Amino acid sequence: MSGTATPNLPLSNGVDDVVGNSGGNTVRIALSRLAALLSYLQGPAYTTSAELFADKAWPDGAIGQVYGDTAGQNGTYRKSGAAGTGSWTRTGDLAVSPLTVAQLAGKADLTALNALITEVRSGRVFGHWSGNLLTLTPPEGTDWLLTPAGGSVQLWAPVTEGGTGEEYAQDATGQWWLRRFDARDLTAERAAREAADNAIRAAARDGLILPLVNVAGTGDAITADLSSTLIAAGITTLSSLAELDYVPIATNAAANPTITVAGMTLGIRDTGGGDWPAGGFRVGYIYKLRRRGMTARVSGGVSYREILDLGTRLSGQEARWTDRTVQIAAIDPAGYAVPGGTARIITEGGGWLSVWRVSDNQTEPESDTRKRTTDGKVWVRISRAPLEETVAPTMSAVSEVAAPALRRSTDAQSRVHELMDLGGGLHLPGLRGLSVQEHVQRLYARVAEAAQVLPYQTVINAVSDLGCDPNGNEPCQGIINAAINKLTATSSGPATIFYPRGYYRLTERILPKSNVSHIGAGRDQAIFLPTGIRAAFERKPSRGDYLENCIFSHFGVDGSNQVLNGGEYSVGSKALFIQGFRNCLFSDLHLYDTGATALGIDFADRSIIQRVLVERGGRLAAIGNPGASGIGIGTGWLLSEPLIIADCMTIDCRNYGTFVERQNAGADYFNAQHVIVHGLISKGNNHGFGEAGCDGTILTASQLTDNLSSGVVQHHGTFSSAPRPGPRFMLRGCDVSRNGGAGFEFDGTKNFGPRGYSSDGNRIEGNRGPGHWIRGGAGGTVDDFSFRGDDVIGNGGHCIHVESGTITNLDILDERLLRNTGSGVRLDAAIRGGRISGATIRDLQTTPTQTGSISGAGALTDFDIDGVQGVGCAPINLIGAQIRVTFGRNPGI
Repeated sequence: MSGTATPNLPLSNGVDDVVGNSGGNTVRIALSRLAALLSYLQGPAYTTSAELFADKAWPDGAIGQVYGDTAGQNGTYRKSGAAGTGSWTRTGDLAVSPLTVAQLAGKADLTALNALITEVRSGRVFGHWSGNLLTLTPPEGTDWLLTPAGGSVQLWAPVTEGGTGEEYAQDATGQWWLRRFDARDLTAERAAREAADNAIRAAARDGLILPLVNVAGTGDAITADLSSTLIAAGITTLSSLAELDYVPIATNAAANPTITVAGMTLGIRDTGGGDWPAGGFRVGYIYKLRRRGMTARVSGGVSYREILDLGTRLSGQEARWTDRTVQIAAIDPAGYAVPGGTARIITEGGGWLSVWRVSDNQTEPESDTRKRTTDGKVWVRISRAPLEETVAPTMSAVSEVAAPALRRSTDAQSRVHELMDLGGGLHLPGLRGLSVQEHVQRLYARVAEAAQVLPYQTVINAVSDLGCDPNGNEPCQGIINAAINKLTATSSGPATIFYPRGYYRLTERILPKSNVSHIGAGRDQAIFLPTGIRAAFERKPSRGDYLENCIFSHFGVDGSNQVLNGGEYSVGSKALFIQGFRNCLFSDLHLYDTGATALGIDFADRSIIQRVLVERGGRLAAIGNPGASGIGIGTGWLLSEPLIIADCMTIDCRNYGTFVERQNAGADYFNAQHVIVHGLISKGNNHGFGEAGCDGTILTASQLTDNLSSGVVQHHGTFSSAPRPGPRFMLRGCDVSRNGGAGFEFDGTKNFGPRGYSSDGNRIEGNRGPGHWIRGGAGGTVDDFSFRGDDVIGNGGHCIHVESGTITNLDILDERLLRNTGSGVRLDAAIRGGRISGATIRDLQTTPTQTGSISGAGALTDFDIDGVQGVGCAPINLIGAQIRVTFGRNPGI
């Protein structure tokens, strides 16, 4: 460009090089290099320290950066020495800008970051302090815009067309830009991730048993640390529900020792909050400590060895005080001075060995089971066992020889010598080879074991302990509910209310709570009598709130006193009405004459129903009313609701013997999985079994006979909002016979069911309707029906009747279809993809009733019929449209 004056040079928004003077000579220098020289803060930046150290072409005092090396090498460096010489020295960590924070939080690729730097240097990235694009006029050729946004940055790219969302904006020239990156999103994502991590830590801190390490101090002032793995996971403090795993290195010499963990000192108490006795800890044993306020309660840790040791210490002939339990020779502890720290008293007197503990209620009056000691405390009897007095009758039968007699034993003494062993043990008839002393020691050991277990597994007698009327005169629910509340408030372990033989009248509901079981003397021995419109047991919480760890067993419920609610049927008139139950067992129950479903329990999780007999459930309902059955399981809170129903009988119930039914059609309810029904006998009901909304239910080894309508139904259910037949139902090895309707009925006409069912190895005989009856609805295609190895015999309709709808993948394999009425297989639905193979269609009666073989007016596509034998029936008669329908060897038809 010789001869061109600088004012006449072309204008440009960006330059690559700059002309300057160096040592008296005119030189050309890169713009980026000039910018770095002009500001040390824009000095060289390299991925590794080796690259920085090799670049010495910088003046003294220049600032360099290393950003992709190890943590110890990354940082800010200062140059010492003239350009071309000297060295770099690390001066500190990198200065991190908001953009860098955003890039690091998103783990941005360093290659992409370097490319962005290149774009900045080339002038194709334009940054501006204003966040309003309407005020900006980016230079021509700009590929990216950087703008501020709430203390962060946004990155924009040009687009040919705009939009209405906030991610689109126009600049002052009318050019549309699309926001490609907003560092605030990464900040929010990181905050959400940190919140989730904190939630996980809190859940672990509350729900896990935290092992202690570095146990030190003394037996009375214990110190310990949380394990390094917990600390590494962020668990450094104790929550209000923390549970600790503690192994003593020394026993405690005094009562109520302390333990210091994670900077917090807690006083140790027993499971009920009372004093922890001196010597209560044994070296080497494992104890569970649960935090309650500023105390750590011993919630577990008694070993079998410790129980045996206690039994041995109690086996002496004279009264001995022990560290936790005292034994005295008296009928009860009234008037005795009890040493501090005593947790249990064992009394021996009046032919009884009894166990006593401090009462939870010190204000109730004394009685045979409640006695006050000299310290003013009231003790309640929690267990007793009879001492069989076998020695006195035996010894009284031995006669005495008159004295004096020199060097002679009396007859009684000789008899005693014959009954003594070498160890001094007294042996009497009927004691199974054990001495009297051995029996007494074993009895003491059993009582001592009971004394230790009872704090964790409390058993309350509804009659003798609570005062319930077992004669059915006075209502009992108030007493029982008060006991449940007290047990859940004071007990750290499972508790049981035992109901002796009798009748228990209820005018309101028993309200069960977690960890309190209800066990009777027998399913026909302890009978609850609910009255009015209420269930015997009822719990209806909000969604997700579960009744946990409960047993309901060995009692009956007689619902004959339940009535209509103002003349109207009420679904709540059940024996048990529970929603949300987890780790529960319902066993050996007899439920009869209830107004609504007898066992109507919804939303299971890891529970079992077994050996339940139901008769005349739903007696106040009309057929078709909601529920009104024997066993009714509502489903849908969770996708997986594991439940096993085994060895039950349902007889003469209004709607179903047993059913499972999704409770709501909403998208937030599920077709619950993992339901198995085995060994069910269901007879005399309207339907034997109903599947109305679960996924993959298995019904196996059951008898569903003599019901008024169908033996098994898969359809919409009785609940008004139930959505559809449940998909993938499996029927295996069942007897479905003599029912008033079809043997098996699939009904998708009311609510669409997207999947069918599988029938394998069943006996379907003598039903008044078809053996299998399938009706699809207008909601769409129903997929996947298979019939394999069934014996379908003597039914009042077609053996297999696919009546309506659109069906795909229907396969009939190796079926025995004998003496039914109509056709062996009747296909009136539109079917695409199917096969009939290996079937036997036979009627050897003098006047056959199974006059058709394979018939129907349905349109068939991709269907094959092969290997079918027909005897006593007409040839194949399919009159619907046929596309790719093939026929193999089918003798007789």
